[in-house]
Amino acid sequence: MENRVETALFLIKEGYTAKEIVDICGYSNISSVFNLAKSHGLKVQKANSKKHEQMRQYKAEGHTMPEVADKFGVSIGTAHNICKGINPQKSTPPKWTPHPCPVCGEITDRKRYCSDICRVRANSLVWNTRRRTKLQDALVDNDITLYDLFERDGGRCHLCDGLCDWKDHSYKNNHFVAGKNYPTIDHVVPLVLGGEHSWSNVKLAHFSCNSAKGASVNG
Repeated sequence: MENRVETALFLIKEGYTAKEIVDICGYSNISSVFNLAKSHGLKVQKANSKKHEQMRQYKAEGHTMPEVADKFGVSIGTAHNICKGINPQKSTPPKWTPHPCPVCGEITDRKRYCSDICRVRANSLVWNTRRRTKLQDALVDNDITLYDLFERDGGRCHLCDGLCDWKDHSYKNNHFVAGKNYPTIDHVVPLVLGGEHSWSNVKLAHFSCNSAKGASVNG
């Protein structure tokens, strides 16, 4: 008797339904199983709940309501009520080959930028550059990125010959804040003076050096 009780309690904890426990343990009726579970503070899984969970899982795998209804022998309306709110599992976003973010230099496996902050900042920089060069009717090389310029110039500021530091930045209220030694794109001939946004007219510079140079040609 004690062995049957222990077995039944084990099956209840494992998630077996009341009917399955009755068949395995030889109880005379289902109510005996429910009373046993109640006396031990347990809850017996109903047969329907297990079936419903299987239906929800099947729907989450991407199957249509008619397919769910056909597989589990219920009407489409019943399948809809049971699986309501269950959406197909979303596929994992594709991971790209790790590469440096064009804005901050952090290694990322996202498509282009490491974060939405860098994406917004890059788009803002591109838009402002195109706007200013368009006013001057100058050439624009759209393939210029800060990372590629950093690689070309060996990471050195052309104004002071010091090394630029990708890590010299912070975030304040979700806004990117460049430090003094953070690398920037400097236009040798400023755009406002008719300079081009081209590889021949851009050089790497510290944020502080670029700011001090301003719109002058010689700095």
